[in-house]
Amino acid sequence: MASKVVLVLSIAIGLFFVFTGSIKVTPAINKQMHDELRKNFGKYARDFPLRQYTGWKPKSKLYMKTIGWLEVICGAILMLLPSNTYKNVANVILLGIMTGAVYTHYAVGDILAKSTGAIVFWLLLTCRLVIVARAKEQPTTTTVPPQSEYDESTEQKKTQ
Repeated sequence: MASKVVLVLSIAIGLFFVFTGSIKVTPAINKQMHDELRKNFGKYARDFPLRQYTGWKPKSKLYMKTIGWLEVICGAILMLLPSNTYKNVANVILLGIMTGAVYTHYAVGDILAKSTGAIVFWLLLTCRLVIVARAKEQPTTTTVPPQSEYDESTEQKKTQ
């Protein structure tokens, strides 16, 4: 059962990130949304999460394209590759991106509604990792159903 849940979650999350990453990479899908994201990434680059530690501020266009390509590649890995190892690495990378997105929305003073998507997908990515980890912990042996109180052999012994 857990494997089906992980598969469905992986495909749904992967589709979302391939779509949103594609919008960041190219204006061909939705020019208006791409232009809005370019404007927003100008703000986000000023409050780059690692800027206070490194002093480096990325160029907004490069920042947006990098995040977009990471989302497309990791989303495709979640959807298409059968290996859980690669999927888990992609999951962790996307978790890092979503953590950065939530922090960035907070740092620039955006309203909560702007970071809701990042929070929801952060939770979905976390749930996927938890389910995968729990599935590895559980043994794969089949369980024997409990024996009922009424057993024909026991009943026969009592009557003899």
